[in-house]
Amino acid sequence: MQISGSTALVTGLRDGSVIKLTGGNTVTTIDPPTQKMGFGNVDNALALTQASLEKQGITNATPEQLKIALLGVLDLRAAGQGWGEIAHSLGFNLGELKSAQNRPERTERLQQARAERPDRAEKPDRVERMERPMRPERPERPQK
Repeated sequence: MQISGSTALVTGLRDGSVIKLTGGNTVTTIDPPTQKMGFGNVDNALALTQASLEKQGITNATPEQLKIALLGVLDLRAAGQGWGEIAHSLGFNLGELKSAQNRPERTERLQQARAERPDRAEKPDRVERMERPMRPERPERPQK
């Protein structure tokens, strides 16, 4: 899924300014509750927003849907929560999201593998170590 108006979103989040998104005949205004954000924070916010929309089955979000999802993430961040906490509260693992974001073709395979993976078998009992044989004693050295 590509978030529409992503340049406007990134610029607005980076500057901490009001973001205006157009969709059809309507203009949606987003006033971020956070201060200026670095690129890493913007990337995290947009990744969580995108995942939140996809979780709801929204693949082509309207500006209003985007606003609701983004403000849900940013409100938690403005309240002082870390990105990991926000991700977990939304039902995600940020590391997995970021990894999948960097390798989109891998995401489908991981999800299929997890769905098809049978329960793991129990580990076999540990094999006891064999005792070492006794060392033969050294013969005494002859005296000179």
